[in-house]
Formats: sequence, C-alpha cells, structure tokens
Amino acid sequence: FPVTIQSPYKFAEFKDGQYVKVVPNENYWNPENKAVASEIQFIPSQESSTRVNMLKTAEIDIVAKLPTLSATELSKDPTINVSTNPSLNVFYIGLNLKLDKYKDVKVRQALNHAVNKDQLIAQVNDGYGRIADSAIAPAVFGYAKQPIYEYDVELAKKLLAEGGQGEGFTSTLWTRNSTEFVSIAEFVAIQLGEIGIDVEVQAYEDGTLFDMLDNNRGTDMWIGRWAPGYIIVTGK
Repeated sequence: FPVTIQSPYKFAEFKDGQYVKVVPNENYWNPENKAVASEIQFIPSQESSTRVNMLKTAEIDIVAKLPTLSATELSKDPTINVSTNPSLNVFYIGLNLKLDKYKDVKVRQALNHAVNKDQLIAQVNDGYGRIADSAIAPAVFGYAKQPIYEYDVELAKKLLAEGGQGEGFTSTLWTRNSTEFVSIAEFVAIQLGEIGIDVEVQAYEDGTLFDMLDNNRGTDMWIGRWAPGYIIVTGK
C-alpha cells in the first residue's frame, strides 16, 4: 500500500549540483507547525572551508557538519550560534587482512594500544568526540558498549613482537583529502612510528579513494567513517 509522508514544506525546484528548493506546503495537516520561511534552499558543498566562508559572509544561514577547528573558532563569534549534539559517525582504521603483517590478532591489538585516542580527540579534534567503544555510536539501535584498548606503548610493542612483527614494518595509510581526515591520519602515523611502524599517509579525493578500496588497488590501511545513513546539506 502507498505511504504518504507530509512536511511543512514541499519540493519546488532542483538544479543538479547547485541546490534543491522547497517552499511552504499549503496542504500540510498541522497548522501549529506550518512553514515559517518563504523558501529554503539546500546547497551541496563538499569543501568544509567553503561552507565556513559562506557562513561567515552570510551567503548561507545554516551549515551542517562543521569541522571541529571551525566550530571552536565560530563559537567565539557573537553573531553565530554553534550547536553541538552527539554524532552518529564512527571513525575507524581498516586493515587489509590478506596482508601477512596483519593476520595475527596480536599485531592488530598492538596497533590499537599504540594510538593515544584521548590525545587525538584533544589535539586534533579540539575536544569534540569520544573514544569509540563499539562499532556503532551510542545513539544507534543495537549499540553495546565494549572494552576499549587503553593507550599503552610498552604493551603495544610486546604484542607486536608476540605477533611476529617485533622489528616493525612499513605501511601505507589511505585517507580522504579533507583537513579533518588528513590531520587524523598524520597523528596516527606519528603514534604508530613509536612502536616501529613506518607509515606513509596518502590522501585522495573521496571518489578516487572509494574506487581504490572497492577494487583493492594496493589496499593496506585506510581511515573510514560510517553512520547508519544521513544527508549532508547546507541550507539557505
């Protein structure tokens, strides 16, 4: 049977790569929640710096998904209101388990113990975030808290040796080419260097990176981020 979803706004216009426009829905059922704005435009913008600059110059009114450094900066501006809420995003580092160096679980555990996640959140993310204790965020259905890997360099070195990689190894860490992802990747590379893993960070445009991963074009390590489905837009 058909499903009807009603909103205070209705579709008006779409221009590919430019905007989606909605206008008030005169047939909306709830008069107490009727549309306030005469129209809303949702404008796609891949570059976070572009979104921030458009907000600063009043070209747009709302930005979804601010970079953490920008959030800290903009929160000091009395003309801008920065709202923070728990995210559904989970950042992770993926490993190609077809490579011999990652096959022993102790090696994988060592990598986790080698990264100071509290420091990463404080220094790279300006304090925005929390250590992931599950594969999904707390607000997602099915979340179940798991023990975290505490930062412990000596334990990491011990596990690495027990996993047959005591001499360390070289690795390539792929990441998206946004400031946020590259900063995380560089931090992780430095931390893994402390236990003898020489990491080269390689940054790519999103589409290129996903294509490389999908087709296993030399996959080693990569930084990923996932959530149970959402739309990223900027509104005007």
